[in-house]
Amino acid sequence: MSYPLVRGCIAPGVYFSAITDKKFKHNRMSVNLIAKLDRQKVTGRAVVPFILRQGSKNCPDFTQLNKRLCDLYGASLGAGVDKFGEYQIIALGMIGVDSRFTLQGEDMVRACAGLLAEILLEPNITDGKFDKKNTELEKQNLLDTIQAEINDKRTYALQRLTREMCRYEAFGVDKLGDEETVAAVTPQGLWERYQDLLSTARVDVYYCG
Repeated sequence: MSYPLVRGCIAPGVYFSAITDKKFKHNRMSVNLIAKLDRQKVTGRAVVPFILRQGSKNCPDFTQLNKRLCDLYGASLGAGVDKFGEYQIIALGMIGVDSRFTLQGEDMVRACAGLLAEILLEPNITDGKFDKKNTELEKQNLLDTIQAEINDKRTYALQRLTREMCRYEAFGVDKLGDEETVAAVTPQGLWERYQDLLSTARVDVYYCG
């Protein structure tokens, strides 16, 4: 039996794709914000999914967010940054058990989708900007990731080749930015990058389960 991909436009600039198969015991859903690579914005954007993962308006710290995930039968939350052609992809995803396996018949798809939407659209902010401590933490994590790239010689060589050959093209911009621009990221600037992504990026929502 085949399970075809279902895809449609659910709002201007927002697309939903789903594939279902009864053999899955878990569901995975992700939201991907797709924006043109921009040397001035790429680093700030790369921090966005990880600071969003720190919490939301209703779960202002990771401890409370983790408790919420535990209440959803140990659902897991992930964040990442990728590159496809001349586009940067900012992703948030969640994996949760299927509703068939809950104790009280809870609708886990709705519950997980609701929490994912809350994390994306209702972040934890203070005085109109992201928390300074969380911003500095995620900046350091990003810096460590960039500096560690040299340890994978094959991947690092390919990245260097791309940067040099396409230095005047969007394709030559690294998905994480560079060490110099990490230092310039501020809580207010990060909030502006987040707002810019929501207003200009194409959104692809994926569901598999």
